[in-house]
Amino acid sequence: MVGSPQVVQRREELDADAPTMQRRVDFWLLTDSAFDRSRFSRRYREKVLGLGIYVPTPEDTILAKLQWAKASGGSERHIMDALRVYEVQAGTLDVEYLDLWARILREAEPEA
Repeated sequence: MVGSPQVVQRREELDADAPTMQRRVDFWLLTDSAFDRSRFSRRYREKVLGLGIYVPTPEDTILAKLQWAKASGGSERHIMDALRVYEVQAGTLDVEYLDLWARILREAEPEA
């Protein structure tokens, strides 16, 4: 059906594309990692198009986008998304949380 939302699933990602709205939403499935458990516990409720949905905090979005960028070989889209969130939220970010998880995630990376 023309204009109906399309859903595509890949490993840990689910994309919903609604062409008539010119919007795309990425849903990233949680793993059992400590970071995913933390970001899930920090989510908050927002109203979007009249619906109450849970969204990740800006800090968790930045960290996740940087992880996805690295996992995809340096995806410029994810890096720019993280930068935009940082720029918009700069005055309200929990910098200590960002620093803590950046260190934990960096230490958890396998050595090359």
